[in-house]
Amino acid sequence: MNYGFFESKGTSRKQLLHEATNFFSCRLITGILDVLIMYVGVNLLGSIGVGVKIFSNIIVIFLNYVASKVYIFKVKNYGDK
Repeated sequence: MNYGFFESKGTSRKQLLHEATNFFSCRLITGILDVLIMYVGVNLLGSIGVGVKIFSNIIVIFLNYVASKVYIFKVKNYGDK
């Protein structure tokens, strides 16, 4: 299956569920990282919110891309034939 940029190798329900779980887990983690970067940048360092948000989005987009390419949609052998 093709989900835009990333090609899913999963054909079974178990593989697709595993990929979906990993996908949403990584997005949750990077979402929390976004909030932390914003908090530190604006509240603790006193930076301008828009600049911190741009920086945070660059980091989050990069991490989401790497996680998807390296971790989420990599080929695994689940024992399914």
